[in-house]
Amino acid sequence: MNRNELEAAAEERLFDALLDEVVGRGATAPNTLRGNSRWLAAAVVLFGVAVVAGVVAISRAPSNLAVQPQEPAPLPPPVHVRGLAALQKLDRATTTNLCVQSLDGSELAALEGFPQLRALAIESAEESGAGDRPVTVWMLTMLVQCPQLERVSLGALGKGQRFDYAGLTKLPKLRSLVLAGSDKVVDAQLSGLLGKLPLRELTLQRAQVLPGGLQLIGELPLLERLELHDCPGLESCDLQHLYRLRRLRSLSLQGVSNPESRIVAVPGEPISMQLPEVRDGKLVSCLTGPWMQGLTMALPELSELDVSGSVVDAALLAALPPGLTFLGVRDTLGLSGAGVATICGLPELRTFACSDPRTRLGKWGFAIYSDFSSDCLPVLQKKLLRRIDFTGLLTDELIAALRTQAELRELRLQPLRQHKFSLGIRVDSAAPKDLREVPLPNLTALAELPQLEKVELQHPQPELEAALRKVLPARVRIEIVER
Repeated sequence: MNRNELEAAAEERLFDALLDEVVGRGATAPNTLRGNSRWLAAAVVLFGVAVVAGVVAISRAPSNLAVQPQEPAPLPPPVHVRGLAALQKLDRATTTNLCVQSLDGSELAALEGFPQLRALAIESAEESGAGDRPVTVWMLTMLVQCPQLERVSLGALGKGQRFDYAGLTKLPKLRSLVLAGSDKVVDAQLSGLLGKLPLRELTLQRAQVLPGGLQLIGELPLLERLELHDCPGLESCDLQHLYRLRRLRSLSLQGVSNPESRIVAVPGEPISMQLPEVRDGKLVSCLTGPWMQGLTMALPELSELDVSGSVVDAALLAALPPGLTFLGVRDTLGLSGAGVATICGLPELRTFACSDPRTRLGKWGFAIYSDFSSDCLPVLQKKLLRRIDFTGLLTDELIAALRTQAELRELRLQPLRQHKFSLGIRVDSAAPKDLREVPLPNLTALAELPQLEKVELQHPQPELEAALRKVLPARVRIEIVER
């Protein structure tokens, strides 16, 4: 017998025993009570059934670590302040979302006494510091005075500076943590500290990940969202440790096995670009088909996957989880025709993030190409989506593909400028005279999308924003976003 059958049998036996006990006692009771014995029996039996049901409910309840947390209320936009003087002017009693910039480590004590603060972002100096500096430790112990903190983001520190993360363990409501910058080293010690936090979301950006650190990240019992972006060392880690994150719903692995994603341009210094490794005519990556098959089997709740900027094995996309609702492949190397066909066949896919595969966005935010040809166009032509994020050149082919999206509600565009030019050997230093910008495509087809509600533009040309406002109906909101 299975557990449900055993519980049902136990309930039936208890019911019969209670009934026999009550009726038996009623037979020897005085005559004045015998008439009410059946009513008393029914009451006692109902009480017994309620007790059994309560015991069964408790036995089926998950442990405290596995209880689904109540979703917090939405946060208002962050209040941005620069420097200590601006921070001290804030209303401490009402501030709930705060982003602090240009603050020194010795000034962190000013963050004490924000009783309603729910989200905090600390952004410091640039990572590249000049000369040697004494090691400065940024203590976070003052955060104990912010008991409502749910989200903490720690940005990159300058040379010779680092955070002491022990203060985070004093935050009982902390559910989301962002660690950004090359000063962050995710080793066994840091990951062990993270294991003491009730984290649901963890984001690492440009942080060095060591094998022992990733192993302990795989043991975070409550984690539902994990983002690893441009993290050196990840290729040397065993990604099968992620199989243990049974509650994971969203996984982002950006810039994996792609050395170009971690190039930093330093003014005045030459830039060397390293190409991804190729073996036997195939791209080499730790994101392989067999690994994806294991991930699909181990994480049944996974519904969002982002491998933007990563090098993927050709078989990876063919092994995608069928329950994906979001997929990101912006600047992904290894996108094949078979993989695109698999994407078109994902039954639950509603949001798709893609780019022109020949556009290498890199760190400079521009590209120069004369033609448009994207392997992702078949997805936009054949798959009905609710949201599309596109990075690349705006062309007639792209607009024609978007025209088929009858269910599209949100469109995000990060357009890149397109130029036509000619190459030649010049003996003088004069700028070429034949460089010209290609005009925008006809955008009127976007006005025919019946469900479109919002268009987001990231770093758009002024003429693109003006053209969209001219052709789109008034019901469509146009928003300019930074990232």
